[in-house]
Amino acid sequence: MRPSLRALAGALLVPLVLGLHASAEAHETDPFVARVTSAVHAQLQAWAQAHDAAELQRYGESAGGRPLIALQVAGPGALPPSQRPALFVAGNAAGDRPLGSEAALDLLGELLKDEGPDPRRAALLGQVTFYVVPVVNPDAHDALLSPARWDRRGNASKLDHDRDGLVGEDGPEDLDGDGRVAWLRIEDESGEWVADPRDPRLLVRAAAALGEQGRYRLEREGRDDDGDGRFNEDPQSGIHVDRGFPHAFPYPSPEAGPWASAAPEVKALMDFLLARRNVALAVVFGERNSLLKPPSAGKRPPDQAAKQWTQEDRASLDALARRYRALLEAREQSLERSAAGDFAGGSLSAWLYFQFGALTLELDVWEVPVHEMKPKGKPLGLGELAKLDAAGVLARPAEDLEGLLDALGAPGEVEQLRASLEAGRLSTATLAKDLAPYAAFAKTPAGKARAQARLEHAFWTAHQPAAITTWTRVELPGEQAEAGGLAPWAAQLPPQDDAAEALAAHTSFVLEAAQRLARLELRQVKLSALHAGAEGVYRLEVVAGNAGRLPSHTGLAQLARVRRPVRLELELSQGVHLVTGKRWKAKESLEPGQETLRGTWLLRGPPGARVTVRVTSEQAGGASKTLRLEQE
Repeated sequence: MRPSLRALAGALLVPLVLGLHASAEAHETDPFVARVTSAVHAQLQAWAQAHDAAELQRYGESAGGRPLIALQVAGPGALPPSQRPALFVAGNAAGDRPLGSEAALDLLGELLKDEGPDPRRAALLGQVTFYVVPVVNPDAHDALLSPARWDRRGNASKLDHDRDGLVGEDGPEDLDGDGRVAWLRIEDESGEWVADPRDPRLLVRAAAALGEQGRYRLEREGRDDDGDGRFNEDPQSGIHVDRGFPHAFPYPSPEAGPWASAAPEVKALMDFLLARRNVALAVVFGERNSLLKPPSAGKRPPDQAAKQWTQEDRASLDALARRYRALLEAREQSLERSAAGDFAGGSLSAWLYFQFGALTLELDVWEVPVHEMKPKGKPLGLGELAKLDAAGVLARPAEDLEGLLDALGAPGEVEQLRASLEAGRLSTATLAKDLAPYAAFAKTPAGKARAQARLEHAFWTAHQPAAITTWTRVELPGEQAEAGGLAPWAAQLPPQDDAAEALAAHTSFVLEAAQRLARLELRQVKLSALHAGAEGVYRLEVVAGNAGRLPSHTGLAQLARVRRPVRLELELSQGVHLVTGKRWKAKESLEPGQETLRGTWLLRGPPGARVTVRVTSEQAGGASKTLRLEQE
């Protein structure tokens, strides 16, 4: 059962419809309606004006001149917002993940919804500060949502991708005028691609094991504008923002920029976060899923940048992953992911975890649920087919033979095969022998990749057929070429029902994760008078702990020494002196539960003098208590 569309909060629905074609109305088979940057910022402005808890913060400008804006959300509490544990949320740093921006907006809509007083939400906003940047890479974000639907990742800076001294002279083009930049298949005997035997609209790599000979060369839709024999190798796309951060920077990739933080979007966001050291947890709605495909953990080779998580942080990740999976299952969302979970070099996620010191989750929000397209039950197998005679095959439903051909990716029309079996022109043994190479190929990596592509294609055919364009002849000098195929951006703009349920699941998860953040507390503060007099002597005993469900510091932050430790310190009023010890004690991290930071001091001072005890941390909040010296 596919879930029905969840009604999004009214405040989220800033009117801006961008369907598959700029002039078309949205239909139920259209992708989820994502918003361009100007509409996103208009919504943030509306929330900031309507809610005291929301504060708009402009932190920079993109290469294309678009404002970079964050929304801070924090309610009244014991600590000011800058001193509370904070959760940072980033949407669409990659540039071609608009659903990540919508996930950030959906979270804000839940935090700021107008449905009367909510004690649980008020308590959360009184303890945790949210910093949300829905669109980290606005130039690329808007390119995907433009009429041409160009799924680029670079910002609007000028970049010579092919190092020929020219900039942006050979980029993708909409040759067939259908309002999208899709694919171009060019007839070429040396090409690597053939039409899929089961669905000729889909192109797959030719497999020599199956006797296939390549027929097409596959390119992004466009021309060889500069006449160098290559297509679209120098698009009007600048630095990839999500490859421009300092950690494991992918030098010398032109798309990452000449140096780390060369892109204004990168530098501005780093400055924004470095001024907000209270961020303990970061959620990046991006291209990977570190909860469904956890990153590797272990020790760092001495001559390399750190790329693996510490074992302590993997334990925190695993605990969050269990809850995340449960929430996805409750919304009937797929738990399968194809991309690896390790953060890419130069990505925002890598910098946040390895250098900034925050526990960082990268979540891709949604991926094509190919499991829905797999046959239910046990299909007819090749071994079983070989054991049957023609009558046995014909006695079974035609769907069984169809399922076998689909599973193997083998050519053939079921009705023709059944007719040949019935007429005696074909035996089951011969059919099984003909299908054996396809069965062997299906077990190889190339065969599995082809099966994945076929299932994805079947999903779009069933649920969003407008995402697939019929191959149409286009004019290309000296070539026989057609434009069409599955829109490259389709996987980033799912059907509307899928998007709504995915957003709801991720909003629920982020809110629950925020409740798990470390929160420092004073569990015991005991002052005892030991000696009376004009200057009495007192013993002060203090126990501090972590009231949250996550550690106060990540294991990586402790190794890299990028965050200050937990501090337990005294502030003494005039006339009060320490008899023993220093004014402060520290601990690298406080685990949740029974682990504590303890301090015992002897003090000397007059009756009525004051002593203040504080436990503090950059990203786990703090607590304080003031005592008066009194003789018993």
